[in-house]
Amino acid sequence: MEEIYYKGNIQEGSAEAKKDNKSLVFFVAADNCWRSLKWESENLTDGEIFPYLRENCIVFKLRAESAEASFLAMFCPEEKAPYLVVLKNGVMVRRLTHDTQDTAFISSLKSAISTPAAFRAATNASATPHPPSPSATATLAEGALSSLFVERRIRLEQQQNALAVAEREKKAAELKRRQDNLSPDRKKYVEEQTRRIAQDKAEKERILLRIENNRIERQVRELRKSEARTAVLTTPVQAVEQAEEKVAFNEALLSIRLLHGGLLKVKFLEGRLLSEVRKWVDENRSDGVDAYIFMQPPDRKFTAFDENKSLKELNLGKFTTLVLARR
Repeated sequence: MEEIYYKGNIQEGSAEAKKDNKSLVFFVAADNCWRSLKWESENLTDGEIFPYLRENCIVFKLRAESAEASFLAMFCPEEKAPYLVVLKNGVMVRRLTHDTQDTAFISSLKSAISTPAAFRAATNASATPHPPSPSATATLAEGALSSLFVERRIRLEQQQNALAVAEREKKAAELKRRQDNLSPDRKKYVEEQTRRIAQDKAEKERILLRIENNRIERQVRELRKSEARTAVLTTPVQAVEQAEEKVAFNEALLSIRLLHGGLLKVKFLEGRLLSEVRKWVDENRSDGVDAYIFMQPPDRKFTAFDENKSLKELNLGKFTTLVLARR
């Protein structure tokens, strides 16, 4: 069916129809309409109709509610698609409405588009100048019709653009009117509310960020504590052969677990202070310079006050294990 539709625009088709003495056929179809599909796939492809459409007509398919269909309706009023209009020499010779029966459709369209050979020969043989005849005037009207289609489409587009511009200007004017109608106090109140909302939002974001940072810091501290406990429990400690260790009656053998899991051993007199042990550890440690406190497994922690006490006062026995824990 596609091959019978004219590929050019209406102005070009009207000029070709005028030159070849053909009829103009406008098929206006509705979207998703079963009758439009039936006309196109059955009625217009009927064996009695199709040859005449192909040989004697310039056929256009227009979408209902398009600019071209709207303009055509000005000359051929029809509210419901599908419908079909036949123009010959600028004059409407047939209009088939959506409720036309199939048998009447075929016979009526055939009679409208079939052109007798004698009529064609007479038209083509006419070469002697003579005053404009009614048919010549009608042919001129056909050319005018095609021009009107183009002008109408341009005018409709201009009207639509103008309406869109007017609508935008109307909205802008309404917004400006509302702003202008605000009293100075009202304007000040609106500005303060806007500023307060922005400040509240920023403060809320700062609070959420601080909460998140605190949560991360707590997780880091817990992870470090867990690592320290794991190092104490899982890292094998060299067995101390207490029987072979020679520790005087007033001495204590300290096994000190460093932050990285390493081990130091040292003997101190029971009367020495824990702060002196810290000084010796600081001079001999190999796990960095991170701050730490002393712990005695499983969970005894020594404070700064404890470090001013002697090993004996802290009840640290002959063989004691101390663990460094990050602060």
